[in-house]
Amino acid sequence: REMSATQHPSAFGPYLRHGWKLVPINAGTKGPRSPGWNAEANCINESSDIPDTMGAGLAHAFSGTCAIDIDDAFMATIMFAERGIDLQALLDDPDAVQIISGRPGSGKLIYALPSPMPSKNLKIGPKTIVEFRCATAEGLTVQDLLPPSKHPSGSTYQWGGRGNWQRLPQLPAALLSWWQE
Repeated sequence: REMSATQHPSAFGPYLRHGWKLVPINAGTKGPRSPGWNAEANCINESSDIPDTMGAGLAHAFSGTCAIDIDDAFMATIMFAERGIDLQALLDDPDAVQIISGRPGSGKLIYALPSPMPSKNLKIGPKTIVEFRCATAEGLTVQDLLPPSKHPSGSTYQWGGRGNWQRLPQLPAALLSWWQE
């Protein structure tokens, strides 16, 4: 029987062959629920380990990757501008790699990050505006859902930007220094 591009396990095989570590994600959720999911020993190494009904998340700390997760594009644009960083220019960069959830006003830029860094949330009051996502303070991973996983809203995650996920750009120096502060 032939599998479509959105069926498992073949949909996630290219990521594993690329060297990324994945975590299985239950359908209709944005994150794993099993204890210890964020330890490297519990990452998926074979696409056949991802059941048909599940999505998969990119285990950043063990894959040499990170995400700049924008939850409020309007406020994020202002926060970035205050740091002298043009968010729109990052999104429009010819090498930019994005994961698109279909939610308006949000987005995710994916970068190469050779050494894991603890994740940071930038908030205004109680509202998260931007997250720098990679690892926990204890060195475990955080994850972001990969295409063609399903968003809880029913939309399917897709690749966006003009770059290619197989050639992630390095995290720009201005973002790295902001993250390290």
